Amino acid sequence: MHWFAPRVPSVRSLFLAALVLLPWGLAPGARADDAPKWLNPVKGSSTSGRFVSHLSAGFSGGSNPSGASSQAWNAQADTLRSTDTESFRADAAWFYSTAGNNDSRSSAQFHAMQDWRPWRESGWLLFARAETQHDTQRTWNWRVGAYGGAGYTLLDDEKWEVVGRGGLGGRYDFGDANTFTPEAVLGGSAIGWKIAKNQKVVGEGLAYKSLDDADAWRFSGKAEWQIRLSDEQKTMLKIGVRDQYESQRPAGQKGHDLQYYVGIGVELP
Repeated sequence: MHWFAPRVPSVRSLFLAALVLLPWGLAPGARADDAPKWLNPVKGSSTSGRFVSHLSAGFSGGSNPSGASSQAWNAQADTLRSTDTESFRADAAWFYSTAGNNDSRSSAQFHAMQDWRPWRESGWLLFARAETQHDTQRTWNWRVGAYGGAGYTLLDDEKWEVVGRGGLGGRYDFGDANTFTPEAVLGGSAIGWKIAKNQKVVGEGLAYKSLDDADAWRFSGKAEWQIRLSDEQKTMLKIGVRDQYESQRPAGQKGHDLQYYVGIGVELP
């Protein structure tokens, strides 16, 4: 059976379309302190215990683990709940792509992070993180992981939010071989840069080091530029990139798995 696959615009056309929309997001004279809730970093922007959630969809490009260029479409969701002493963040992303040889790929990711800030004035925090991945072009079909540790708020002001983290945990891979790997995790998470009233850049970069193999490590990172298009409809333009790297991989597969995308998002009521 052949499934219908919609024609996906080229990456060049996606970014040209994004640039056409930028004037709506680059209003002159914008002041950072006029920013709506969803644009604010942690400082002074508690969600008062309620969840603030978004949905988005769009097109993307990149390369499969085999190295073949691909074009794709994707859907993403995220949610945030925060108070002065704790916060919870979760995000999910799904990418479906086809390469030139009709080789299709489906990949999905889910991450959840809980922070506790019992010593908020000192900048220190405790965290727990859970994640899962699915990929039809990996030797593992499913990967789940759980980690815990401590972090420190490096920057937290009206424009910047940067939190460094370090901890221990492990992952379990389900696939050709079911394996458990204990890991140490280190990096920056909850990175936010509020550019103006209606713009911000958010990101994350985490390195995972195997505790069983000195040469085995992996990296997961993302960066996303969000531009608010409408106050009333609470819509935004999202331009982003995700990258995953694994030092040990099957012969013939690339180390980096790069995906970049353009989409439209909306804040849920």
